[in-house]
Amino acid sequence: MSTDALASALSAFLARKPKPKTIYCDNQTSFGDLKRQLDVFKNNLRDAASRFPSISWHFMPPRSPHTGGVHERLIGFVKKALQKLLPDYNMTALQLGQLLATIEGLLNQRPIAYVHNGPDEDQVITPNHLLHGTAGEMLVPLNTSATLPFGKRFRQLSQAVRRFWARFQSEYLPSLHSSRKWLNSQRNLKIGDRVLILEKDGPITKYPLGTVIAVDVGRDQLVRSATVEREIDGKKVTRHIRRFRLLHVPGPDDDDGGLTSEA
Repeated sequence: MSTDALASALSAFLARKPKPKTIYCDNQTSFGDLKRQLDVFKNNLRDAASRFPSISWHFMPPRSPHTGGVHERLIGFVKKALQKLLPDYNMTALQLGQLLATIEGLLNQRPIAYVHNGPDEDQVITPNHLLHGTAGEMLVPLNTSATLPFGKRFRQLSQAVRRFWARFQSEYLPSLHSSRKWLNSQRNLKIGDRVLILEKDGPITKYPLGTVIAVDVGRDQLVRSATVEREIDGKKVTRHIRRFRLLHVPGPDDDDGGLTSEA
């Protein structure tokens, strides 16, 4: 991507989203060139503080995408899914933009933690909550049998989104349990914990969430398996603890620093 194209993309981003304090990016040449040009432009403005956004840039080391952590892993999953998906569709630039916007919504609806405010006031936190204050909704059919009252273009978009979702889930969910470190001690699951179930099951746009209702404790006092009530249908499933990802916001009484789904 050229520096001019990147500047246009940043301008469009700032028009739709709140201004970020910091942009984290790789060391691609265009990013560095854009930062330098923006710095020069800003220095030439007399009232730059009020007329020009002040953004701090954080560049990853060259040829080190692994330092990007979670966001680079998500980018990798999206790229792989699109590489398998797009050759089957003859999309216009407008349709591709609509697909990418829908994928953005799906990613920003993923659970990353939850807040416990009382017996009936648990709230799962998603990136959309941090961006917009709400989880957000999507105009996409929840299952393949849904009757669509729209034209061919929307049906094609819906089919593409469903195929993307199936492939994304099949790679994203297993990656969460594989990222755990066996050498690091983790606190036991307990009754009432909210978890992400690491299984590809459920309708589109719905991440498989559940609440722990029973645990199986071994002779070493470590929880080896748990029974979880699924949020979507109330079904109770028993799985090994590696099939669950704890959603948790650390509190003052936690002695382990807490866990989140993106650790």
